Amino acid sequence: MLKAKPIRVDVEASPIYELLLQMVVFSGFENLETFDVGRDWAESRRQRCPAGLLQALDHLGGQFANLDQLMGIQAATPSPSIPAFLHRLEQLTPREIVLHLTGFYSELYPEDLESTIMAAVSGSRKARSTAARALAGDMRERHGAIARLLATPAADLKELVLAVIKGWYESVFAADEGIARSLLAADARAKHTLIGTNPEHLILIATGIKFGVKDRFRKVLLIPTLVMRPWVAVVNYKRLRIYGYPVAEDPTSIETARRGLARTYHALGDEAGCRSIGAPIFVNLPRGDLAGPPECLAHRKRGLLAGSTTF
Repeated sequence: MLKAKPIRVDVEASPIYELLLQMVVFSGFENLETFDVGRDWAESRRQRCPAGLLQALDHLGGQFANLDQLMGIQAATPSPSIPAFLHRLEQLTPREIVLHLTGFYSELYPEDLESTIMAAVSGSRKARSTAARALAGDMRERHGAIARLLATPAADLKELVLAVIKGWYESVFAADEGIARSLLAADARAKHTLIGTNPEHLILIATGIKFGVKDRFRKVLLIPTLVMRPWVAVVNYKRLRIYGYPVAEDPTSIETARRGLARTYHALGDEAGCRSIGAPIFVNLPRGDLAGPPECLAHRKRGLLAGSTTF
């Protein structure tokens, strides 16, 4: 019997991930009370946004927008800056942009269904309805948003994505980029010291999640995030799983890590804070670090992100 290859784990800090997650949190979560940033953060960002930017975010799917899928592009071909990332997106075909926006790469589809989705993305009206249902999965409320994306010319969607990222960067993110870059890099350096140890242990330390889906994924990428605190964003992209883990106030403090895990554990009791789609993802919370009985939780609440789950 062949031994399964150990999962590869890496840690990468980039303001590009943070910018994309900011837009996801801003447009995708109705209740920010369980997030450290809270409602005030969202309102202050809204005031910075031109009306056209807000309309563009809504056109891309609003609470069902799949902007987090663009993190896979950064993971596959890292760009050193947000302007460089925009240049990388400009090089992609409109069809490729639409595949990301509809969440195509978050799942693995049978060959016949994949062909139908490709036809719809290429403009086939006949394939559009079947493709939208497949891409929405068991989240019927996502069907309309995806169908509207498939009905929009791919070139227009590409232009809209570039405008939204550029607009959010200039209007919202640029002012805070320096401090965000510094905090994210510091946390990633702390996690980098653990690379080379047991990969699953590193995932558990960073996220509080016991990794248990080894058959699909070949690599796990850990990315520190500020805006998601105290939650962990889980993004599936092809054969890669991305964990956006919350940056600790002091990444060298074990006590800080334990407080973060405990806060997440208690927040999981709040139904409004648990958002997931697709197949349930099970989280084993470590017995020793958390108050209360050991839990194996599968949250299947109202989903806001395609191919991603927030714990």
